[in-house]
Amino acid sequence: MVSSGSMPRFNFKAVVLGALVDVGGSLIAFSVLHALFRHRWSGGHAPLIVQDTVGLGFSFLGGLTGGRLARQRELLHALATVLPCLLLGLAVMGKIPSSPLWQLLLSYVGEFPLALLGGYCARRWNSSVGG
Repeated sequence: MVSSGSMPRFNFKAVVLGALVDVGGSLIAFSVLHALFRHRWSGGHAPLIVQDTVGLGFSFLGGLTGGRLARQRELLHALATVLPCLLLGLAVMGKIPSSPLWQLLLSYVGEFPLALLGGYCARRWNSSVGG
Protein backbone atom coordinates (compact mmCIF):
# COMPACT_ATOMS: atom_id res chain seq x y z
CA MET A 1 0.00 0.00 0.00
CA VAL A 2 1.28 3.42 -0.92
CA SER A 3 0.73 6.32 1.45
CA SER A 4 -0.58 9.58 0.02
CA GLY A 5 2.74 11.30 0.73
CA SER A 6 5.00 8.89 -1.16
CA MET A 7 5.47 8.48 -4.87
CA PRO A 8 3.79 5.44 -6.47
CA ARG A 9 6.12 2.62 -7.45
CA PHE A 10 7.25 1.99 -10.99
CA ASN A 11 5.58 -1.12 -12.42
CA PHE A 12 8.24 -3.03 -14.37
CA LYS A 13 5.84 -5.88 -15.11
CA ALA A 14 3.48 -3.50 -16.92
CA VAL A 15 6.37 -2.12 -18.99
CA VAL A 16 7.68 -5.58 -19.91
CA LEU A 17 4.21 -6.76 -20.94
CA GLY A 18 3.65 -3.57 -22.96
CA ALA A 19 6.99 -4.04 -24.71
CA LEU A 20 6.11 -7.67 -25.44
CA VAL A 21 2.85 -6.54 -27.02
CA ASP A 22 4.80 -4.09 -29.17
CA VAL A 23 7.62 -6.40 -30.27
CA GLY A 24 5.69 -9.66 -30.31
CA GLY A 25 2.66 -8.20 -32.03
CA SER A 26 4.81 -6.54 -34.66
CA LEU A 27 6.74 -9.73 -35.38
CA ILE A 28 3.60 -11.84 -35.66
CA ALA A 29 1.88 -9.25 -37.86
CA PHE A 30 4.95 -8.97 -40.12
CA SER A 31 5.07 -12.76 -40.45
CA VAL A 32 1.39 -12.98 -41.35
CA LEU A 33 1.67 -10.14 -43.86
CA HIS A 34 4.71 -11.74 -45.42
CA ALA A 35 2.96 -15.12 -45.73
CA LEU A 36 -0.17 -13.58 -47.24
CA PHE A 37 1.37 -11.09 -49.65
CA ARG A 38 4.95 -12.18 -50.41
CA HIS A 39 4.11 -13.00 -54.03
CA ARG A 40 2.72 -9.49 -54.61
CA TRP A 41 5.55 -7.46 -53.09
CA SER A 42 8.86 -6.90 -54.77
CA GLY A 43 11.59 -8.90 -53.10
CA GLY A 44 8.99 -10.66 -50.94
CA HIS A 45 8.94 -7.85 -48.36
CA ALA A 46 6.17 -5.49 -47.37
CA PRO A 47 6.56 -1.88 -48.51
CA LEU A 48 8.27 0.22 -45.85
CA ILE A 49 5.16 2.31 -45.21
CA VAL A 50 3.16 -0.86 -44.46
CA GLN A 51 5.85 -2.10 -42.09
CA ASP A 52 6.01 1.25 -40.32
CA THR A 53 2.24 1.55 -40.03
CA VAL A 54 1.96 -1.90 -38.48
CA GLY A 55 4.93 -1.30 -36.17
CA LEU A 56 3.62 2.07 -35.01
CA GLY A 57 0.19 0.56 -34.40
CA PHE A 58 1.80 -1.93 -32.07
CA SER A 59 3.74 0.88 -30.36
CA PHE A 60 0.34 2.41 -29.55
CA LEU A 61 -0.97 -0.95 -28.27
CA GLY A 62 2.20 -1.50 -26.21
CA GLY A 63 1.82 1.93 -24.60
CA LEU A 64 -1.86 1.25 -23.96
CA THR A 65 -1.04 -2.10 -22.37
CA GLY A 66 1.75 -0.70 -20.19
CA GLY A 67 -0.33 2.24 -19.01
CA ARG A 68 -3.45 0.19 -18.45
CA LEU A 69 -1.66 -2.46 -16.41
CA ALA A 70 0.30 0.10 -14.37
CA ARG A 71 -2.96 1.85 -13.33
CA GLN A 72 -0.91 4.91 -12.29
CA ARG A 73 1.51 7.26 -14.04
CA GLU A 74 0.26 5.79 -17.30
CA LEU A 75 2.22 8.14 -19.56
CA LEU A 76 5.53 7.28 -17.88
CA HIS A 77 4.84 3.56 -18.13
CA ALA A 78 3.70 3.88 -21.75
CA LEU A 79 6.85 5.78 -22.65
CA ALA A 80 8.98 3.17 -20.91
CA THR A 81 7.51 0.41 -23.12
CA VAL A 82 9.31 2.01 -26.09
CA LEU A 83 12.79 1.69 -24.58
CA PRO A 84 13.22 -2.11 -24.93
CA CYS A 85 11.83 -1.88 -28.47
CA LEU A 86 14.18 0.95 -29.36
CA LEU A 87 17.20 -0.90 -27.95
CA LEU A 88 16.25 -4.06 -29.84
CA GLY A 89 15.82 -2.09 -33.04
CA LEU A 90 19.19 -0.43 -32.65
CA ALA A 91 20.83 -3.78 -31.88
CA VAL A 92 19.59 -5.39 -35.09
CA MET A 93 19.99 -2.29 -37.26
CA GLY A 94 23.37 -3.43 -38.56
CA LYS A 95 21.97 -6.81 -39.53
CA ILE A 96 19.23 -5.53 -41.83
CA PRO A 97 19.54 -3.81 -45.20
CA SER A 98 19.96 -0.05 -45.00
CA SER A 99 16.73 1.88 -44.88
CA PRO A 100 15.98 5.37 -46.13
CA LEU A 101 16.34 8.17 -43.59
CA TRP A 102 12.58 8.95 -43.64
CA GLN A 103 11.82 5.38 -42.68
CA LEU A 104 14.28 5.36 -39.78
CA LEU A 105 12.91 8.67 -38.48
CA LEU A 106 9.33 7.46 -38.78
CA SER A 107 10.16 4.19 -37.03
CA TYR A 108 12.32 5.45 -34.20
CA VAL A 109 10.86 8.88 -33.56
CA GLY A 110 7.24 8.02 -34.32
CA GLU A 111 6.99 5.29 -31.75
CA PHE A 112 7.33 7.73 -28.84
CA PRO A 113 4.21 9.83 -29.56
CA LEU A 114 2.17 6.76 -30.43
CA ALA A 115 3.14 4.98 -27.21
CA LEU A 116 2.29 8.19 -25.30
CA LEU A 117 -1.08 8.31 -27.06
CA GLY A 118 -1.62 4.74 -25.89
CA GLY A 119 -0.71 5.82 -22.35
CA TYR A 120 -3.11 8.74 -22.57
CA CYS A 121 -5.90 6.39 -23.66
CA ALA A 122 -4.95 4.06 -20.78
CA ARG A 123 -5.18 6.98 -18.34
CA ARG A 124 -8.64 7.84 -19.62
CA TRP A 125 -9.67 4.19 -19.47
CA ASN A 126 -8.31 3.72 -15.96
CA SER A 127 -10.04 6.85 -14.68
CA SER A 128 -13.35 5.84 -16.29
CA VAL A 129 -13.35 2.44 -14.55
CA GLY A 130 -12.19 3.77 -11.22
CA GLY A 131 -8.51 3.02 -11.34
